Amino acid sequence: MTGFNPLDYVNSSDFLSTAPELLLVGVGLLILMLDLFLPAKRRELIVQVTVMGLLLSLAIVWIGWPDSQSEAFSGMLVVDGYSQFIKMVVLLGALLVVFISGRYLRNEGIYVAEFYELLLFSSVGMMVMASGANLLTIYLGLELMSLPLYVLAAFLRANRRSTEAGLKYFLLGGFSSALLLYGISLIYGLTGTTNLMALQHSLASLPVSPPLLVAMVLLVAGFGFKVSAVPFHLWTPDVYMGAPTPVVAFMSVGTKAAAIAAFARLMVVSFGGLQSSVWASMLIVLAVGSMVLGNVVAVVQNNVKRMLAYSAIGHGGYLLVGLIASMKPGSVVGLPDGLTSLLFYLFGYLFANIGAFAVVIYLGREGQHESYEDYSGLAQTRPWLAAVMMIFLLSLTGIPPTIGFVGKFYIFAAAIGSGYTVLALIGLLTSTISLYYYMGLGMYMYMRPPVERHVFYPTRGLTISLIVCAVATVLFGILPQTWVHLAQSGVLQLWH
Repeated sequence: MTGFNPLDYVNSSDFLSTAPELLLVGVGLLILMLDLFLPAKRRELIVQVTVMGLLLSLAIVWIGWPDSQSEAFSGMLVVDGYSQFIKMVVLLGALLVVFISGRYLRNEGIYVAEFYELLLFSSVGMMVMASGANLLTIYLGLELMSLPLYVLAAFLRANRRSTEAGLKYFLLGGFSSALLLYGISLIYGLTGTTNLMALQHSLASLPVSPPLLVAMVLLVAGFGFKVSAVPFHLWTPDVYMGAPTPVVAFMSVGTKAAAIAAFARLMVVSFGGLQSSVWASMLIVLAVGSMVLGNVVAVVQNNVKRMLAYSAIGHGGYLLVGLIASMKPGSVVGLPDGLTSLLFYLFGYLFANIGAFAVVIYLGREGQHESYEDYSGLAQTRPWLAAVMMIFLLSLTGIPPTIGFVGKFYIFAAAIGSGYTVLALIGLLTSTISLYYYMGLGMYMYMRPPVERHVFYPTRGLTISLIVCAVATVLFGILPQTWVHLAQSGVLQLWH
């Protein structure tokens, strides 16, 4: 009797295909070793190693951008332009968060290597989700993404808000993961497979039965939690308020990118025959609820982090509009389809949202300078900081010439081209509502007398991140073609 040898099922090309993920795992383990042996005065080396690891991984993703789809590890993972685009968003987000985190961690007394290790391992989970070609691979990636985030959310151990945020995120996140896993088990019971391509053929011959509907509802609930979609959003405001601000910045972009990428791949590849009749009705309810509740409740907030939390719920709704638009043939001539618009929207949201949280970090310690009143007169005391914050707010609203305007325009145009005109109008209306609370913060910065501020913590990395985010928000809003074409080529590879 011969023994089982796992190496019989892999080859060198599998490791080359997953080089960005393996590199980050290696860097995370290296940081663990460095933390044991480096003296306290040399701990800056850990940050430098983290940055180099992320840059190298990003370079591998960019250089190895594929012209066609290929599989790895016996079809468990897939490498294509679609997954590479999401990986680029995740890596850029992690890199920016590392730059804005250094002084914050020292000020809060949590400047430890574990922060960077957990950030890297969570990034690996997000990248695995983006490349997942099997429901089990997607689930493993989701858990690898989520477990470090549960710890990071409670990283301010002496802060009650942080520990409560971590506990709430862990309990609700574990519940949503269980729902997702139960949905996967039902799909496997109905079809006998968890491979996304095989599911496409199996589901095409299945009638829409109650067990299948239950499975789909569970899948929507599991992914909806990660996207902060209504009614699975209840954790978002409290976790955003309590978790360390750099962690919130990373969560707000990374979890959305990974969850929506895996969900879209599942929908497009596996549920193509069912999507127009079943998926759309469920997702429309989630999208409308997220856009309306997120933007309406954000109006009455007076805390910037809590406002950005409800704003994130609204943006989750816009992402779902792009996903819905990709489910039905048809588009406005000359403009991107729904899925391409979704990817580009994520790319633009990355810079505007992380930039906004970077301004919050710039202004002081955790829990300080978070109310609207604390931003009064910022244009007089720190005019450049008020200017970049205004750029981010304009992009989140969807005002030209920012990248946020282009992203929303493409998503709403795709929805209209696919026949979802009412959905696009609701999105436009809620974007108008968002103008009130975003510009309300702008009014405090530019039209109120300055208040006394005792603490400012600028660093070179934080300043560079703010400048990069602001420049990218405007530049790619004026010249979006390169990134639109990149997203479009990735989406085309989903079907090949």
